[in-house]
Amino acid sequence: MAKTKSAAEATADKFNTTLMDILLLADKPHRSDLSNSAFEVLKAAANGGIDRVGAVAELLDCAPNSASEFLSRLIERGLLKKQRREDNASFVSFSLTPAGKKELKSYLSLEKKRLADAVEALSDEEQTQLLDLSTKLRDALKALGSAPAAK
Repeated sequence: MAKTKSAAEATADKFNTTLMDILLLADKPHRSDLSNSAFEVLKAAANGGIDRVGAVAELLDCAPNSASEFLSRLIERGLLKKQRREDNASFVSFSLTPAGKKELKSYLSLEKKRLADAVEALSDEEQTQLLDLSTKLRDALKALGSAPAAK
């Protein structure tokens, strides 16, 4: 016999689907031939760099050889640079080039503007509710910690 979902589980499922749609729609502001995956890699490189191909494979949910090819294309386009690590030459790291920084900055600026335009379509009261509820949900998730809740 199938277990029936609770109202909270059904709401969480609908919220998760809606949130994923929001993130995907907000993540398409650029007028670039780069993919969303490329921007995710550029964001990761901007946030402390990428210390291994495996990290990109995990980020993109792909095989390491696919991640390596992906990184190579970003290097060929002049958006990332690859360096051998000084402490161990068998390891490499990847960081943004000036062109990569410019591309990412432009993308993030458009992303922020697109989201602001969407929020502006809400009434003042709806904007307050959105912020209050999203803050409350974030705080509830923080209180749960990193482990999934036991059932």
